[in-house]
Amino acid sequence: MAQQWGMELQFVDRKTYRLRENDDYLAELQHAYPDYLIVPEGGSNTLALAGVGEVITELSHQCEFDTLLTPVGSGGTLAGLIEADRNQHKLIGISVLKQDGYLENQVKSLLGESCLFNNWQIMSNFHLGGYAKFKVKDVQRILSFNQITGFIFEPVYSGKMILALLDLIEQGYFPSGHRIVLLHTGGLQGIGGMIERNLLSADHWTVPKFK
Repeated sequence: MAQQWGMELQFVDRKTYRLRENDDYLAELQHAYPDYLIVPEGGSNTLALAGVGEVITELSHQCEFDTLLTPVGSGGTLAGLIEADRNQHKLIGISVLKQDGYLENQVKSLLGESCLFNNWQIMSNFHLGGYAKFKVKDVQRILSFNQITGFIFEPVYSGKMILALLDLIEQGYFPSGHRIVLLHTGGLQGIGGMIERNLLSADHWTVPKFK
């Protein structure tokens, strides 16, 4: 899909991928591509915070809510929401990968040491075994939610937020009348790849078309 949009891809091995935040490696990339802006994984840097924060501005014009849920992969989206929200609502990030405090530290780093916002948390027990890991029963629950709401969520990324929501509701986490916003931050383009690998059935999923 990226190639259809004209992207030129250069694949790297796992050893090179682990250097994605290494200063020397980034300096080499910048030297090789002097006229390019290097965007970090997930687009998570301080430049992203203001743009993500506009979500809070839009929501304030659209509805009243108590809690916002969003999937978290690299921390930039949640950090931007926290900064813009300024302790007005409860913000919950659902980690889509196994992590032990890494994402919390990443969010705090993006916000800066002077940040005093305390209205957020990252829930790390809904990753289903790790990034892109899920079971048949998880897919069935997401498909059922999709049919009820008319929106498409997939099991790799935003769908884990849905499963977390359903579990939290069953556990009585939210009080009666609580108003919840779900922020869908993507992942649909991965459905095609999951079908190709026979991890999802083409009978139940349609590959989204992006124009």
